[in-house]
Amino acid sequence: MVLAGIIIFIGGFLLFTTSTSASSASSSSLSSFVVMTARPPSAAALAAATESTSTHRYRWIDEYGNVSHETAEEARRGMMRYLSDNAMPYDDPIARTLGLLDRSPPSPSSSSEGGEGEGTTMSTTGGGIYTSKVDGLSDGIVNRTIYHSLLAKELYPWTDVVPKSIYAEYVVPYAIVNEARTDHRTLLFAALRDVLAGYERSPPRRRDFEYVDVVDGTDDDDAAATGAAWDHPRSSTVTSTTPRMMMMDAVKLINGRLWSMLGRASAGPIIFVPGSTPLIYDPMSIIAYGRSSCTGLAILLVCALRSAGIPSRMAGTPAWHGNVDEGNHSWVEVYVPFDDDDDGGKGKRGSGEGGGDAGGEWIFLEPSPGIKEGEDEENSNSDDLYRDPRSRWFCTPERMDGSTSVYATRYTRGGITTTTTTHYPMAWSDPDADVGVVGVDRTAYYTGICGGSTTSFK
Repeated sequence: MVLAGIIIFIGGFLLFTTSTSASSASSSSLSSFVVMTARPPSAAALAAATESTSTHRYRWIDEYGNVSHETAEEARRGMMRYLSDNAMPYDDPIARTLGLLDRSPPSPSSSSEGGEGEGTTMSTTGGGIYTSKVDGLSDGIVNRTIYHSLLAKELYPWTDVVPKSIYAEYVVPYAIVNEARTDHRTLLFAALRDVLAGYERSPPRRRDFEYVDVVDGTDDDDAAATGAAWDHPRSSTVTSTTPRMMMMDAVKLINGRLWSMLGRASAGPIIFVPGSTPLIYDPMSIIAYGRSSCTGLAILLVCALRSAGIPSRMAGTPAWHGNVDEGNHSWVEVYVPFDDDDDGGKGKRGSGEGGGDAGGEWIFLEPSPGIKEGEDEENSNSDDLYRDPRSRWFCTPERMDGSTSVYATRYTRGGITTTTTTHYPMAWSDPDADVGVVGVDRTAYYTGICGGSTTSFK
């Protein structure tokens, strides 16, 4: 499906004007896309819905498989607090615009928390979420991102086996590095629903939120359907038998379909163009221009995967062999949980094997832009998580010989200092002075797996 036409924002709704030359199949898909690109409810509506349907609880596991539950209000409040407490320094000046909570105690005369300060424009709900006191203002990108993060958890079965801490850090955040902040989650979530329809629970788990249809303003009865927990996809064509396999298959499907689906009809699929960063590297700019370099493509794929409840992050090197003249490169890592029966079941949980966090492993792949619609995208040569990592052009002993430093992005900033914390070096910024993005050093992992290690790979 090609999203043809122009994006129009009217009264907070995201709409597309479509080309009449689109095929009937594409038109049908696009119609569904427009319907499902619904405006999420306001923070006040979310809070009100929570009060009236407080019996619903989200099921979480930790890295060792222990189960806990949260109400919708608790889950939303916890995500808001986490995003606010760990926000990147770039977002401090625009924290309220984004919808983040204050991270320092407000003074009595200027407090927005209670909505009583002189000249304030925002107040908070009982769930700790900012809502506008001025007609016509939104409640910010962060609320939209949290909304779709929780909705993805209800729709997609693989989210049941993702530890809560991993979901919070690698699904919920609204940004990856210092790219422009946009409401891309709303667009990508809706665009991927058709692609991943076969994987949705049948019926989806009960949601505590109103979901407004763009076309006629009615509730989406299907999306709001009530049903017991259902651990399997609804489509008989899906052959994956475990959440791990379902997630890995979904990643391949997204990497094969994303580029043509978001490309313009007149220009074809999104393509790779070197030297695009930092001109074009946030998701909405990439969609508008139809191109980006490796950094932007990695960011877009990470954002798309997160929209489907798949934990992911950007990884890369700021300079091959530590030499900036040799260039940089970026790619994507996906957190894939272990199956309970995978090499001993829970005995493997908590081991952090495969260079990953407890309960799963991080597996990497490259974005596969340029795949055209109609080229059998599902069976295309798009990169996936099943391949031998050394099949990628950069995963060689020559490039990963120990002199090439590799990092992956994080969001958690607890206890961060400029001297002791690992930061993600951005080649398009000052890798030494710009310490705004927390990172994790992945050099040893890539040196081992690409430099001749005999470590097995699934």
